[in-house]
Amino acid sequence: MKYLLTILLLTLSSLALAERSTIVDGNVVTKSQWLAIMPRVANDYSERLPMTVDSVTLLMSLRAYNDTFTYVYTLDRAGYSKLIHGEDAELTPETIAYGRNVQRKILVNIYCTNPELKNWKALGTKLRHVYSDKVGVHIMTILVDPDLDCQKVIGNV
Repeated sequence: MKYLLTILLLTLSSLALAERSTIVDGNVVTKSQWLAIMPRVANDYSERLPMTVDSVTLLMSLRAYNDTFTYVYTLDRAGYSKLIHGEDAELTPETIAYGRNVQRKILVNIYCTNPELKNWKALGTKLRHVYSDKVGVHIMTILVDPDLDCQKVIGNV
């Protein structure tokens, strides 16, 4: 009987390790368990929104779908353009591309180096940041994938 119980425990342990997992408060959390609770995490966080991020950005909502959290922002076009150019100017595709590259580096660095997000990274959670203006016109989207982006950041540290 002990032998059978040992085999059963080893089999269950192997199954848990076969799926992507991490340790949270001493407990193994598998990716499928995390995917099941991500919508609740997003809903709980969204109760505190909207939230001012900086002088030109409001975080409006957080959604979860599959392995991705989507942060939805409203961006003040004039303020963003001034932030990029240093003066009042039209927000052009070139300005948006430049700003997107700068913002992407910041978001990747924050996600990949923040120890509070290590479990999210371990479970392969992607972060999508969607920016629109005050009337809902899409400005840019930035995706941070820990499997692709964090290896570069950690390798360069």
